[in-house]
Amino acid sequence: EFSTTMTSDGIVVPEGLQNKVTVYYSENANPSKDITDVSNVWVLKDDVTDWSKIKSWAVDFGDTVLSKGDEYTFYYNVEVPFGVELNRESFSHHGIYFSLDTPEGKYRTQTEPNKVGLELN
Repeated sequence: EFSTTMTSDGIVVPEGLQNKVTVYYSENANPSKDITDVSNVWVLKDDVTDWSKIKSWAVDFGDTVLSKGDEYTFYYNVEVPFGVELNRESFSHHGIYFSLDTPEGKYRTQTEPNKVGLELN
């Protein structure tokens, strides 16, 4: 029912993963997960010129391996437009693509939550 804007802080990477992951941003609402696909127009934080146009973000873990039990929290701040009525909702889509190490090799899979959003009360 309304749109939020990511602040120029961008995605805040947890201390234990800084310098191990790369965060990309895109003005495309539905880019593919392929960071190398130029049609996605993925850029780094320093190359974002207008944060109000950012619609997608991706965190590339590269060769970083997470162990069972590891927990990290990524977050970002958003600005809510002035004048939004109370009891209005805004939702976003999030997906995670990852590989599990199995005895047969890497198993590529993905998951996503049903809804992630906020409601103004």
